[in-house]
Amino acid sequence: MDFIKTSLSLHQGLVQRVFRTKHIFLFVIMLLVNFSFAQTEIISDSTKAKPDSIATNTPAVETKIKSSPDSIKNDSNSAENILYSEHKKVSKRVDTVFFLEIAKPALTESSATFDAGQNFSTFKFTDSQGNKEKDFSANITGCFSLGYQYVKKSGLFIRSNVGMRKGGASLTFDGLDINWTIQYADVNVGIGYISNKWRLKPYFSASPYFAYMLKANETIGTSNVDIKKDKSFKTTDFGIFISPGLRIALTNSVAFYAEYKYILGLQNIETAADQKAFNRGFSVNLGISFTIEKLRLPPPTVLPKNGRKVKNFMKNKEGKTEPAN
Repeated sequence: MDFIKTSLSLHQGLVQRVFRTKHIFLFVIMLLVNFSFAQTEIISDSTKAKPDSIATNTPAVETKIKSSPDSIKNDSNSAENILYSEHKKVSKRVDTVFFLEIAKPALTESSATFDAGQNFSTFKFTDSQGNKEKDFSANITGCFSLGYQYVKKSGLFIRSNVGMRKGGASLTFDGLDINWTIQYADVNVGIGYISNKWRLKPYFSASPYFAYMLKANETIGTSNVDIKKDKSFKTTDFGIFISPGLRIALTNSVAFYAEYKYILGLQNIETAADQKAFNRGFSVNLGISFTIEKLRLPPPTVLPKNGRKVKNFMKNKEGKTEPAN
């Protein structure tokens, strides 16, 4: 069990990281690698006791020991140094593989996201005379979305969201309060970039969207009109969401983010030929993402180049010879 204790003492911080991320298979591989070197060290310890017995039973060897008593000691130290050097190289190689495999989800990850916030919607309207109406007031309503995001090592990411939001605006005209309320379901797919230099990660994305009108109402004073039914507005809309934001990791698999989303509608939703209306607005959202981790086993461990030389050296010390390749 000594090799297990040694392995745990050398890799204590790494083992804790492994168990936190549930990479049990990687932990088993680490123990097997250290076990193989523990066996090699046992061979080394057994050979240290051999020179005396060989010296006692073999006059030639006894003469060699008397003439140069430090030679075998130096050879033994040399073998031990080779073993230690190779163990250190492979141990470092294993640690590096483990670190990359565990840290990889922070750089390359797939995430499921959910966010909700306040939506501020209005219109960009041009009447039949070519005049632009600038007296619209924003409607303030709720919005939410579910999404998927894949972040590459370079920081580039792809995102897709399905959400619900309300559009529309308010206006006071000739003493009458007029309000338009439109319920949209939208889907968007876009690309962006996130900086992985700090724990607080700024990002930016642009996502073309397509929206479908679920229901719409126009209120003039005390009267109410179903504008979807009378086809005052088109039932579809498309445009672009422009979204800067900040993200911070809470754990290895959970992150929190805050996002500003600018809504740029590109579809004229007016059905009247001499009028134009485009959706405009923005939303402020708070969200949470859950990393979808995939187990990635490290590549097969390469045996040390000097492993055969050490093995041959040990056999020669025991009086056995093996031709070196």
